[in-house]
Amino acid sequence: MKVQASYFGALRARLGCEGQWLELPAGSSAADAAWAACGHLGPEWPASLRLAVNEEMVPATTLLREGDSLSLLPPVSGGSALDAAVDALDRCFLTEQALDPALLRDLEDPACGALASFVGKVRREHRGRAVIRLDYEAHPSLALKELRRVAQDARARWTLGPLLLAHRVGRLEIGEVAVLVAVASAHREEAFAACRFLIDEVKARVPVWKHEFYADLSEAWVGAPGWEKPPA
Repeated sequence: MKVQASYFGALRARLGCEGQWLELPAGSSAADAAWAACGHLGPEWPASLRLAVNEEMVPATTLLREGDSLSLLPPVSGGSALDAAVDALDRCFLTEQALDPALLRDLEDPACGALASFVGKVRREHRGRAVIRLDYEAHPSLALKELRRVAQDARARWTLGPLLLAHRVGRLEIGEVAVLVAVASAHREEAFAACRFLIDEVKARVPVWKHEFYADLSEAWVGAPGWEKPPA
């Protein structure tokens, strides 16, 4: 059977293509497809991937069917909006535009006495290396779905008011805002805890990849297993 594999972040850079059709035996799993696609790079590559079939995150044991769309997602780091979802309480989106902390005003709610926020910016140094800029790449539809799930998971744990999860994509310069997380609640304890949970989960789960460029002209995909371009 054939499945359509799509590659992202460091894996796309390492394989030198955005995807391909994979010919697999009937009854193959998503893990089998990952090994077929990139097992030749070393076992750390397929073992490190998260997998999505037909735009939904799935376990590696998920069986594939003819014509399935398989997204191979390497470890995550950490114009107009590509996509956005705004409802009564949650605002979750990716954007190529600058993120303005003034967005926090949208979370004002007279029922909430606390507002906690996290503003993540591009810093000029990482592990002793001088950073000159970043590129953020995302799987837009999956990233948006995962942002929404993170918001839902936070609501399952705490009683919250409006919240905001916003992430930049594309090229960012030193000092620009890369991620903006904020949450309102009746009391500060819940606001602090939920804000910490939200940023930690965004960095761990949302398929957004950080590509760092350094002053010595080297570059690296943050979090990827050993993919780095040496200095020119």
